[in-house]
This record gives sequence, C-alpha cells and structure tokens, in this order.
Amino acid sequence: MSNSNSNSRDYAGNKIPRDPREYSNNRRSYRKPREDSDPSPASELFSRLLTLLRLREIFSGENLLIAAVALSPLLLTLQCGDERFPATGSDDHDNEEICWNPHDCAKQSRIYGRNGDSGLAWKTAVKACDLGSGEGCYLQGSIMIREAREVMNSGNSKRSVRDRLRRGVEKVQEGCNTGFAPACQMMADLTEKGTGTAKNPGRAGDFRTRACNMGLDETCLQAALYQWGRSDHKKTWELARKSCESGNDEGCAVYAIAAENTNNPDPPRSQRENYHRRGCDSYRIPGSCYLYGFGSAEDRIRLEYFEKACSYAGKKQFCDTLEKERKRQGVPDSKENTNAGSSSNGSSH
Repeated sequence: MSNSNSNSRDYAGNKIPRDPREYSNNRRSYRKPREDSDPSPASELFSRLLTLLRLREIFSGENLLIAAVALSPLLLTLQCGDERFPATGSDDHDNEEICWNPHDCAKQSRIYGRNGDSGLAWKTAVKACDLGSGEGCYLQGSIMIREAREVMNSGNSKRSVRDRLRRGVEKVQEGCNTGFAPACQMMADLTEKGTGTAKNPGRAGDFRTRACNMGLDETCLQAALYQWGRSDHKKTWELARKSCESGNDEGCAVYAIAAENTNNPDPPRSQRENYHRRGCDSYRIPGSCYLYGFGSAEDRIRLEYFEKACSYAGKKQFCDTLEKERKRQGVPDSKENTNAGSSSNGSSH
C-alpha cells in the first residue's frame, strides 16, 4: 500500500506530489509553494466562502447552521482588520526602480503629488527618505498625516489610525532633523496644536527657531517673538533682523525694539526711528509707539504716540508714562476734560 501511494499518478500520468500545493495542473508540472505568499483580503474572503459551500455538502439543517456560526468570526476578521490607506496602503513598497538618488526621488514625489498620482508620490517619497533626503521624509510624513486625518474626519479614530498619524509626525520630524526647513515649520505647527504629538508651545518655538536658522525667513518673526517671551533679547534681535532683511516690515519693528533692549547700534538711529513709527502706525505695536514717542523732541508727537501705546496695550507702564507727559506739558487728563464737560452741560440746563 505504501508503494502504491508513493507512486500515485493523475489522469495525465504525472506523479502526484505529497503536498498538493506543489501541483500545477495546467502546466503539468510541480512547483514549490511560496513561503512568503500573503493572500489579499479578497482571496481570503473567497476561500472562507468556499469553505462554507463545501460544508454545505457535508452538513445540513442544524449542523450547517452550527458550522456557519463557528466560521463567522473568521469572516468578521476581514472587516475588523487594519485600515487601508488609499495612497500608502501598507508600509511595504516596491520602489527599487522608481528613482536612484534622493534629490530626484523627492522631485518626482512633488510632481506626482501635483498630478494627483498619490501612489507614486508615496513610493518616491519613501525612497527619497530611505536615501537620506530630509524633503523625502517630510513628503512621506505629510502623506501619512493627511490620510490619517481624512480617516479620522470620517469618524474612525481607532488606534491603528492614531498610530499612523503618530508615525507620520515622526517622519516629518526626521525630515527636520535631516535639515529640511519646511519640515521644522510643519513640526512647529503640529506641536503647537498637539496633532499626533504632545502639545508644547515652547517646543514649537524651538522648531520655528531651527527653521529660521536654516533659512526659512517666513518663520523668523514668530521665532523672534517666542525668544522675546523667553526674555532672550539677543536671540530676538538676531531672528528679527533676518525677518527684516527678508522684507517683513513687522519684523523690522521687532528688530528695532530688540536693538533698544540690547543696546545694539544696529540698525542706525534714523532707520530705527522709522521702524518704530511704522510698527506703531501699521501694526499697532505698543512698544513701537512708546519708543517712537520717547525718541521725539516734539511735544505733540510724544503725547500722540504715548497715547497710542497706552491705548493699544493698556499696560500701567505705558499709561503712567502718558500721565507724566501730560503733566509735564500741562495738558489736562482726559478724565478731567470729561468731568469739566459734564459740569458745564449741567449748568447750562
């Protein structure tokens, strides 16, 4: 019997292998089963349904119902599996032949993204990041964050989606650490809002400072204001200067204020006064108003800009200076004018 089984042959005369998965009827040959095969969700569902149909031939009535109930958890696992993301799918990717250097891969990813080909945009971004491109990691992380947000906005906030968002943020931070300034700017926004990471305004300010130092001028003003809040006026002066040199008038106003607080001769006095005036008139910056009034020799201008500083900020420091200036010039207080007007109106009646 053992010899007959080992020599069993099919209708075509081919020897039947011990493992039926090794048999390929249409080729009349034998092949080794793939150990790394990973059936798709559709093929898994088909296999499970086929199992139910085969059971129908064996069971009937109550037995068939029992078999179906027993297999129902297997069918449910298809619906309860990991979320599929449209562009990225899983983290597995076959992108060896897409591009060959980090710069070209990142460039192609941007082009594919603009053309709406999210799949190739993802693959080229992953390849760029793998090759050491900070921009590639930034693009890869941005895609992951966008897709995770879209899934969460649809009402799905499962752990797998939150993990996807977190990994996307980590990729963006990798891009920042590699030296890509927009990635640092994006990390500042994400950290400030607490998206995919802990909310931390101080850390957000550090990311903006890094982005400014990398040459991203649009982040310099916010970085300067953050450093001002930390009372680091020297760092504020450095960052605001970069903002001013990039053409940001508000940055110039902060630059001039920081120069006053650090006794720095740059910018020159005449230019500094101009920055103070524009900072007050255009951006309603109380410090600019105060410093422009303080630097003026004209009583009218001093009073006008001290009033603006007090009005915009409402701080005791500015308002006390205003009251002192009024007394020095012999100008009555606004409250005294109001009381005088009320008494004159009352006497007329």
